[in-house]
Amino acid sequence: MNAGGFRVSPLEVEAALAPCPGVAEIAVAEHRVRDDVSVIAAYVVRKAGVSVSAEDIVALAGQRLAAYKRPKQVFFVPSLPRSTNGKLLRRNLAPD
Repeated sequence: MNAGGFRVSPLEVEAALAPCPGVAEIAVAEHRVRDDVSVIAAYVVRKAGVSVSAEDIVALAGQRLAAYKRPKQVFFVPSLPRSTNGKLLRRNLAPD
């Protein structure tokens, strides 16, 4: 990812946020805010029966990641797009 002018590994951000209680799966990717601006966005699948908010995820990011690596937006999705062999398709991530 190259959001905000910095190269950031999505795997690093995902590894830092995956332990958040209530998160079943998480993926991060660049999200275009405007034609010339993109930010890091987290796409979160909640665990069944467990409540997690965007504020919880942002708070954990604040403890574990440098400011430029933190997701600026959080989207809750029913599932993450995957190929037939289970690989995450980041290019297909989009908020519902």
